[in-house]
Amino acid sequence: MLGTPTINPATPSVGTVLPLDEMPCAYTTNPDFINQTLALINSQRAAHDLPALTLNWRLTTAAQGHAADMACNSYLSHIGSNGSDIEERVLLTGYTPSLVLETIYAQAPKNGGTPASAVQWWMSDLIHRRTILHPKITEIGVGYAFFPESQMEGYWSVVFAAP
Repeated sequence: MLGTPTINPATPSVGTVLPLDEMPCAYTTNPDFINQTLALINSQRAAHDLPALTLNWRLTTAAQGHAADMACNSYLSHIGSNGSDIEERVLLTGYTPSLVLETIYAQAPKNGGTPASAVQWWMSDLIHRRTILHPKITEIGVGYAFFPESQMEGYWSVVFAAP
């Protein structure tokens, strides 16, 4: 994902992009966590007779950028450090959604922050559960960023959308 543009958390203006390899911290990602999160979300959808979501690179770009922003700036919020919301971050990737939703989660792996704990937490919360099980959602992007100097260390952002 290095070099993929995302919203620039180092500036206050919405709409500025910054390559992920130029984020203001040396975060790492975890492809296994990303794949497990996707599989667990699709498993929950299957258990509720809903179709699996298709991974979309533009949504993944928005999700990874927001996860990195939260990790590098040590916060947990649906609002980016530059004031952006999920729709703005998705539109910046060139994806035009008819519907876009987001779930976020943060927890250090050493404290039990795993894909299973993230999905379990989302499914136990009514708003997040409705997002995961939304029948009109068809595509997904999953981002994960780990930065040991941040408060929560591991940060997820999952973007759900329909074109």
